[in-house]
Amino acid sequence: MGLTGHEGAKNNNMILATVRELVHAAQLDLSRPYRCVSAEDLSKIFVSRFKGDWATAAIVKQFMSSARCYGKQMQYFGQADDNCNSNVM
Repeated sequence: MGLTGHEGAKNNNMILATVRELVHAAQLDLSRPYRCVSAEDLSKIFVSRFKGDWATAAIVKQFMSSARCYGKQMQYFGQADDNCNSNVM
């Protein structure tokens, strides 16, 4: 995929930025764990640019985890729990 060296770092950063933009555009609830996101919501990301790409799923999962952790630390999400059945908004 060519993610080594200076050009590789630029490509990697572009991929990460694109995935973050797609997550925000899909309006995923970042206060919820990745496993709680519906397949319908995830399809908004994968259909729009990256069809069925496992690497994209891993990037989305990591981004949501980081955003959720930071949001909890900054108390943006209140008392969000890990229960997928609760309606935390």
